[in-house]
Amino acid sequence: AEAVQTEDGKQYTCRYVVSNANAPDTVNKLIGREHFPESYLKKLDNMVPGLSCFVVYLGVDRDYRSDFPAGSHVILQNVSYNALESYRYIREGDVEKMPFALLNFSCVDNVAPEGKNVLNITTVMPYAWNNGWHYEDREKYNALKQETAMTLVKRVEKILPGVSEHIEVMEIMTPKSLESYSLNPKGAILGWDHTVDQVLMKRLPQKTPIANVRLSGAWTFPAGGQSSVLISGLMAAEKILDGK
Repeated sequence: AEAVQTEDGKQYTCRYVVSNANAPDTVNKLIGREHFPESYLKKLDNMVPGLSCFVVYLGVDRDYRSDFPAGSHVILQNVSYNALESYRYIREGDVEKMPFALLNFSCVDNVAPEGKNVLNITTVMPYAWNNGWHYEDREKYNALKQETAMTLVKRVEKILPGVSEHIEVMEIMTPKSLESYSLNPKGAILGWDHTVDQVLMKRLPQKTPIANVRLSGAWTFPAGGQSSVLISGLMAAEKILDGK
């Protein structure tokens, strides 16, 4: 690799290229499959993207900061102590039982007017749930988005009673939205699916078959998630500094 060219034709020469974009697009679109050996392409093609998210953003006209534990802005809700059972609810798209996180950003920053809060409900969801969220039929898609969001809001009412009566603004993000915004295949939030054959040494390394191209981020060793991604970036930088 000798340079990076942007969409508007500008070129930037460099000694190394580090791609923090998703690995499939880095190989297939940004560089081109013809520049990689078959063994690398086979490994890439056999890996499966992980789960995505469903997120409800709420602007409410009530202050709920005192309803959150002191020093925290997050409440995690599970209906089961069995992690495998909770994971099954996620895989099946069981909105009534899947775990979710309730966040109040107003606990850590003045992001809303006095007496009002910015809330967030996040849960992990499959990209292909309900025929791909009925994405091709916008009426069905929007109805499913709304129904799913309100199911989660009703569950949140057990934590914040009457919250649905205080909603001034509601925005909804589906896995399809996340795919559109992040360009990650299937809206994956953790890169490849976190299965035993796709984590740690089974993930793509920072080093690629192209001598001065490195990968970093959730699609590489060691895994997805905030801490793992920071480690991945650090490793990519260390390999460059060490000339590896």
